[in-house]
Amino acid sequence: MMTRRNGARSHTREIRQSHRFASFADIRENNTVKWHIDGHDYFWAMSEILDSAQECIFILDWWLSPELYLRRPPADNYEWRLDRLLQRKAQQGVKVYVIVYKEVTQTMSMSSKHTKNALTELHPNITCVRHPDHIGSDSNVEFWSHHEKMRVLDAGYSLSPLADCHPTDFSKTLFPGQDYNNARVLDFQQVDHYASNQVSLLETARMPCMTDVDWLALPHDTDAEPDQPVARHPHRERWHEMGRRFKQKWQGEEYPDDEDGHSPFGTCRVQVVRSVSDWSHGVLTEDSVQRACMFASRAISRTRLTVIVVIPEVPGFAGNQKDENGIKTIMAAQYRTINRGDTVFTKRFVAQAMMHYIRFYHLRTYDRINSPASFIREMEQNSGVTFHQAQVAQARLWIGDDGFWHQEKVQIRAPEPTAGLDNSGMGLTEKGKETQKTVEAVDMPATTQEAEEIISRFQNGAPRGDEDVADTVGQHSLADQTKLTDEQWLGSEQEERDSYVSELLYIHSKVMIVDDRRVIMGSANINDRSQKGDGDSEIALVVEDTDEIESKMNGENHMATRFAASLRRKLFREHLGLIEPQVCENGNDPITSFMRPPRSPTMMSSELGRIAHQKNRAIFSELFRTVPNNIVQNWEDYKKYVPKVKTGHLATEWDLAMVKSKLSQIHGHLVEAPLEFLIGEKELVQNPDWQGLNPT
Repeated sequence: MMTRRNGARSHTREIRQSHRFASFADIRENNTVKWHIDGHDYFWAMSEILDSAQECIFILDWWLSPELYLRRPPADNYEWRLDRLLQRKAQQGVKVYVIVYKEVTQTMSMSSKHTKNALTELHPNITCVRHPDHIGSDSNVEFWSHHEKMRVLDAGYSLSPLADCHPTDFSKTLFPGQDYNNARVLDFQQVDHYASNQVSLLETARMPCMTDVDWLALPHDTDAEPDQPVARHPHRERWHEMGRRFKQKWQGEEYPDDEDGHSPFGTCRVQVVRSVSDWSHGVLTEDSVQRACMFASRAISRTRLTVIVVIPEVPGFAGNQKDENGIKTIMAAQYRTINRGDTVFTKRFVAQAMMHYIRFYHLRTYDRINSPASFIREMEQNSGVTFHQAQVAQARLWIGDDGFWHQEKVQIRAPEPTAGLDNSGMGLTEKGKETQKTVEAVDMPATTQEAEEIISRFQNGAPRGDEDVADTVGQHSLADQTKLTDEQWLGSEQEERDSYVSELLYIHSKVMIVDDRRVIMGSANINDRSQKGDGDSEIALVVEDTDEIESKMNGENHMATRFAASLRRKLFREHLGLIEPQVCENGNDPITSFMRPPRSPTMMSSELGRIAHQKNRAIFSELFRTVPNNIVQNWEDYKKYVPKVKTGHLATEWDLAMVKSKLSQIHGHLVEAPLEFLIGEKELVQNPDWQGLNPT
């Protein structure tokens, strides 16, 4: 057996060496690839593709929540919850194979056990495997995880991957149960109890996960057999390797790897690249995703073009930057590899003034939580139903009568009179004035009929309708035709002022766009852990469209490709505030001349400077005193600067009119990355415990 395996590995090595980037997969011509930005479009496409499966569905995921609604709002899309959709396909005879990362339960809250139990109890045609084991097995892995996000159907299609409270009409809720979360405030708790929520939606902003750029690929034709690399990655390698370890057999057919006789279908030349090794896939270490990124980076370095890097402002963990070592470690690593430390890049960055054409940005926005306390209090008094009882009743409808578990009590986080940011990092509670988290236990209605009665009583307790009150006002940072100052409110002026919050937009996409011609997109972060092969397992797609369009760079004619240019322009329009608020049926956004030249010096120095550098960052600092911030250069500055307010809420004495006036001047989501943040703290560079985390 070992001889056969060694022989297979030797053959695989020869094949990889014949491919670009030493990838297991060769370049494939004539593919149709579609990009998706943010969750709405991607999950809607996923729902359609999963529903079209005829033979098998294969899913790889770091975390899979069976209760996730693929279409919103949930009240109108009962049947499009992920577990119900997979059950429906299984009942139709489709085989469903799922592999999820088996987390370290002491430090992570994804509950892959719940994922496996919830799915496998739906139907015998659904199989779920968790991997790796962390203690006492051949697959013992301490640090690394399966990070791919991949869905493959019939080996043809493949997919990789705002404040919300409406007290008088719960049917408009977009983020039910644990979907409403802010990981900077509190990590997910008891995710197997979907209806519970220990983040108060009456006072805590939801952290949107923005620019989650994903792809949908369709190979040569719709009858393509599963010889495509994107299908072979999960179903030919991972499943077979898991089967070898867990005695789980693959029930599908096998196909040769070299069939390539399909007629042309699309215009994209694609290549699958990845980061895998023996622990994750039972193969020799492969770092083709890193080789692809290095190839693209070398193309950039040959000319002094504009490089725009957009990264999360703060790692998505609960806690403040000073006290939480995980957050501090990641932020320190970022700064050491940009403008501090002793790496080759940082020396060049400072010595050659590379900051003039390499710019770093974050994304941030604002919103208003629609929860006027006096109005809700009146509803509770008139109806005899508390807001949390109505919230849990609505959750009972989301769960439905087909839920396989029963939960008698639901834990709900209640608002607190004073809530600092000892656990969020956006502010700080005064010493000695910390408050205990108030978690209320609410009875779960036994039936959906009882839940509907509770909701009806609560909504009928409203003294007046709130149809004219917007659930979100964040659209005013885009090219909206209405004004923030015209927004209606049902409570007092002070209640409205207290409802404004700043929201960190968490950048979850991993995408590189080069010269508007080549795109690398997938699950891999740009770090050694995600790219060197012997760490996390990752997958990505290199897309080179042959459909060229005329464009300009530096004022000169330039041939871009449709896939890359359209993706980059849409991202720019959204985050520079040059796009109208997104309505699904409105897809005819104009392409302005400003959006065309990604290398143009004027784009960076004037437009982006005016919108991001001078305006957005300054306004957020004035109103919310957000961190990171360049005026905070050491921990003493941090202690003085960070506000003693509720998480993400206003840190100014300005009245409501002034607050609205300032917020009205924000355009888009882009804010300058404050690279001087904590620059006086040498521990972020010289801490010997972190040297092993530097790039190699």
